Amino acid sequence: MITELTLSAVAVAFAINVLTSLLKRWVYPQFGPLGVQVVCFVLALIGAWFWLYGRFVPEIGSLVVSALGLFSLAVTMYEVLLSKLDFFKVKTPQVLDARETYRDA
Repeated sequence: MITELTLSAVAVAFAINVLTSLLKRWVYPQFGPLGVQVVCFVLALIGAWFWLYGRFVPEIGSLVVSALGLFSLAVTMYEVLLSKLDFFKVKTPQVLDARETYRDA
């Protein structure tokens, strides 16, 4: 049971990271790194909602705790794993310009 829940959480966190990486092309130039983190949190919240309410009807507190846990896991996976892989790096001119803008600030 614990292994199944852990694997489900990791799968949802990985999906959140992939979606965030894909959305970064449009979110980062407009809203910067905070915008990307907000999108990641919203995706984690949606993932936690489906993960929890797909089988059970728990308390609202459980939803918030799960969303924060998935958000933390997703950010950790992105920072540790996906940021090192070139496949997930967005290198469009808009994103590169936005990175330079936020580095200078």
